[in-house]
Amino acid sequence: MDGTTIQECKSCRDTVRMSEQELRQVFGEVLHVREVKLTDGETYEARLAMCRQCDALLDGTTCLHCGCVVSVKAKLRHARCPYPFDPRW
Repeated sequence: MDGTTIQECKSCRDTVRMSEQELRQVFGEVLHVREVKLTDGETYEARLAMCRQCDALLDGTTCLHCGCVVSVKAKLRHARCPYPFDPRW
């Protein structure tokens, strides 16, 4: 072992990376199943910028606190950052 700490996602076990195509598919499925309110582009980009600076972001895609893919969660209008005691957005 080289001493590197391996972080494990709260919900995932195999992979935490999603392609752009997979993300579009997730959005399509969510929007098809029910009427979901999405945030505007400016808010979405601001949320993603905060997530990218967070120490709980795993592989640039997944939140270690809730297991969500941040690019999906940040788009949902009523979603909140799960960072304990100090939500980022």
